[in-house]
Amino acid sequence: MIKKLLAIIAVIFILTFTAYATENPYTVKSGLYFSEQWGLYIANIIENNGKISNVIIDRLANGKSSKELHDNYGIKRVSSINKDWWEQVAYYESWVVEHGLEAVKTDDKGHALNTDLISGATINVADLSEAVKNAQDGKTEDGGYTIKTGMSYNDTWGLYVANVIFKDGKIFKILLDYITKDGENIKEKYDNYGMKPLSSINKDWWEQAAYYEDWVLKNGIDAVKYDAEGKAVNVDLVSGATMLVDDMTMAVRDALKEDEATVKQSSLTLTYSDHEPLGNMRTKFLNDVFFPAIEKETSGRIKINPVWNGEISISYENLNTVKDGTRAQITVIVPEYSMKELPLHQLFKSFPTGPIGQEQVNFFRNVYHEIPELVNELEAQNIHPIIIATGYPAAFFSLKPLKSLRDIKGQNWRSASFWHKDFLANAGATPVTISWGQGVYDALDNGTLDGLIVNIDSGYDLKAHKAAPNILASKKLWLGHEYIIAMNKDVWDKLPDEDKKAIERAAESSYKVLGGIMDERFTWQLETLRNDGATVRLLTDDEVAYWEEATNYKSIQAKWAEENNAVSVLEAIRKCMNGGTGN
Repeated sequence: MIKKLLAIIAVIFILTFTAYATENPYTVKSGLYFSEQWGLYIANIIENNGKISNVIIDRLANGKSSKELHDNYGIKRVSSINKDWWEQVAYYESWVVEHGLEAVKTDDKGHALNTDLISGATINVADLSEAVKNAQDGKTEDGGYTIKTGMSYNDTWGLYVANVIFKDGKIFKILLDYITKDGENIKEKYDNYGMKPLSSINKDWWEQAAYYEDWVLKNGIDAVKYDAEGKAVNVDLVSGATMLVDDMTMAVRDALKEDEATVKQSSLTLTYSDHEPLGNMRTKFLNDVFFPAIEKETSGRIKINPVWNGEISISYENLNTVKDGTRAQITVIVPEYSMKELPLHQLFKSFPTGPIGQEQVNFFRNVYHEIPELVNELEAQNIHPIIIATGYPAAFFSLKPLKSLRDIKGQNWRSASFWHKDFLANAGATPVTISWGQGVYDALDNGTLDGLIVNIDSGYDLKAHKAAPNILASKKLWLGHEYIIAMNKDVWDKLPDEDKKAIERAAESSYKVLGGIMDERFTWQLETLRNDGATVRLLTDDEVAYWEEATNYKSIQAKWAEENNAVSVLEAIRKCMNGGTGN
């Protein structure tokens, strides 16, 4: 226990000062040899202070590591020496370290002629020798494959070696090895290393390393996050690798440090978190239009893994989730749920009416282009907006038929927005606060509430029309309920310019169809409500104008903006809202 504690302290010291206490005594040479019959051989020659200390060999066949297959490779049962492929290769490696590559003698079938070598390796060793020779000669390309090798030396643990294999210019496989200060190859110790009995996931080092390799291949090295101890904090990575991953990560980074196109070439999967289920207008737009556009524009370099229905974080947690960037790198931000962090963004909901369809899409695009304070407010939270989605307009759900909006005077009405509560009060109604959910439906059903203002799809999802079946709607009754699709800023900043521009192109093409989708889905939502028994009437332009006047929204806006030092931003938003006139 004391030894382990001292080791942890040493790792923390290393991470804190960003440099190891002693100089790395190792150098690594790498080589590839491709056999049409057996696959790709990878060899590393490791020197410690100028003397060969280890030779490491692996082979990829059908994309799989022969070493990581361990005893499942299957030649042990037919081997005259009762050894599987990995054991015979390990014997060959040690033999070459002791005797030198030039001492290996083989027949025309590639089998060793050296009696002491045959005693531990009856497999074809000629191909092994070709790979080692290529490592000596620095031949890092063969058969359409290329290798880049990196290392990380830890004075406590030893040497970590990362081989990154490229095929046709893209990362094809990552292979890791770990050599202790005593010269032991831990991957070749397999279950004899002794980590499995102590592991919470019942896996030894080699199994966890193999899981890490595949995870990085899928998600990219920049996605790996670890704590001060060096352990991963990515939930899906921890599920298969609970050991220290810091040195492995640094070794992979070292392999890629001279490859400026690495991020472009590798496939980076980013997790998207949404508090709503897949199926409504906004979520289907993202899933069916925007996310595929990102993958297309980046030529598959960036893939989005969407997780819906609050499985990662609920609406009120989304900002902090993407700000941290560990569980999800992209999420949807609803400014209303983050009033403290995004005060300026609250101004959008202060307008009772607004542009519709494609004009609304253009408005939000223009706003973020013209008002830098809004972007600055987001980036202060370590998030970068990549596209602005919007929802349905507001609607009035009423117990009794409303001849006009004047009929709400003296009635009890519910709205979640503090702006709309003032609107209701100015229009003569009594605003009521009830948490969203079954309580709202029950209040409508028992008559405690006379009605509610809510985006029309949320009212439908709550089945509010079953208790309050009289609905007044208009596309112009915008809710100002923007949905900011934002990426963790650290992740965004690390993307190559090519991928940033590709995401912007994906947003551009998606914006072009969003307005039409909004119009189409609004019509569909009204018909769905009617088919479900509701009475739906569209407000006339005069009725919409009456509501806008009755709310006295400009005085409410002015007071709030004065109190929150947002007068200039309000004026700029008004100008964008009115097509640049500022009226």
